[in-house]
Amino acid sequence: IVMLLFTLALTNIKTFLLPTALIKPLAVAIVVFQVFVSIQTDNLGLLGSAIVGAIILGGIPFLLFQISAGRWIGGGDVRLGFIAGLLLGWKLGLFCLGVMVCLVLLSFLVEHLTSKLSKTHTPARIPSGVLWVVAIMLSVIIGQQLFA
Repeated sequence: IVMLLFTLALTNIKTFLLPTALIKPLAVAIVVFQVFVSIQTDNLGLLGSAIVGAIILGGIPFLLFQISAGRWIGGGDVRLGFIAGLLLGWKLGLFCLGVMVCLVLLSFLVEHLTSKLSKTHTPARIPSGVLWVVAIMLSVIIGQQLFA
């Protein structure tokens, strides 16, 4: 899962796209992972948490996509949001949502400052897939410590 996330981030840096060819295997790996974890721990509630997390982390980008008609956020971000929610569950999903909002605001600040400092006025853009991967990793590393 980590390897697929980093591959997705690297691809996103080069192309500014979140290709379905990488999103689909990531989704399959996460679903298989969640099923194995729920069986191993004998806790089917983990699957319910994963579904609610997917609704939270995928639903908000979906609403933004629908409201903006695809101008603010792309379909790859919506799919990655659903997948991140499946991986994180609802508690870490809410944490990830907060981290993602902070990262997006920080990226807007960086973009604004670089456009002011640059002579060509071409702002430095941070691809959203990279922000998603950073938010997911921070949620797993920090969020699990907070909610343990």
